[in-house]
Amino acid sequence: MNVIAKSHVSVLILLTTACGGGSTDAPQESQRPPAATSIDAVEVTENGMTIEWSNASNLDFDVYFANEPIQDVENYTTYDGAVLLSNVEPPLNIANTDLDNLSLPHIISLVTKRGSLASSQSNEELAFPRYVDEGRTIIDLSTQKVWLKCSLGQSWSETENTCVGDAARLSENETIRSLDLINEGWRIPTEDELKSIVFCETGKPEYFPTTKGISCDEENTSPAVVEMLFPNTEVSSNYRTSTRYYPIDGGAQGFRIFETISLASGRLATIRSSEPSAHFVKAVKDN
Repeated sequence: MNVIAKSHVSVLILLTTACGGGSTDAPQESQRPPAATSIDAVEVTENGMTIEWSNASNLDFDVYFANEPIQDVENYTTYDGAVLLSNVEPPLNIANTDLDNLSLPHIISLVTKRGSLASSQSNEELAFPRYVDEGRTIIDLSTQKVWLKCSLGQSWSETENTCVGDAARLSENETIRSLDLINEGWRIPTEDELKSIVFCETGKPEYFPTTKGISCDEENTSPAVVEMLFPNTEVSSNYRTSTRYYPIDGGAQGFRIFETISLASGRLATIRSSEPSAHFVKAVKDN
């Protein structure tokens, strides 16, 4: 891996003189910085990421990725988790072993070069190397869990690449019956499992705030999940977990009470209700 700094090059303008005055020729193509090349796709597999863009024989490419947006490529080392891969060609394969932190999102951009001239940064692509998209399901490599993209009551549309229909609010028994209809090991997630998919897009207080009691701050938009992987996630009600809640004072004996999590903010519910209260459900199973 070569780390290089983008150099500043002055464009030389040739002046020619003739009788009656001078004229300025337009800069030749080789004297102008190349246009930025767009990233076409980022595909995540269980082994790493593949980045695609259009190649050209007279151009070189530098790929930058970090855990936060890189605003200044010349000082990319000041950004969290930043890496520069210089003079690379598409498709570029990056192994999971080359990533400092698999669980964090990676923001990828591209700089196109012709000799010592460099373009502006390309579009930024947000990639989640921890998540492998399998169509209707997602594999979370950081927890080795598999999730249905859609909440129970919704269905996955391959043609629209989204979840369609309304999520169902279900009691514990209704949830179990619904899971029995599709069961391939699917179950209600524990509190820790459901908390693991909470995502704060601003990174505040963290991108994935797994610590109990921590949720996304007010700057984050709802829902508090990776929307391109959990599309059309409804947040008008909390989501059920299989983790039992036992009041400290020993009250509510004889009632079955479960923890729930708001996927609007990632917050653990402070108001709990006993069965047969109805909540949304995300289904999970072991990988």
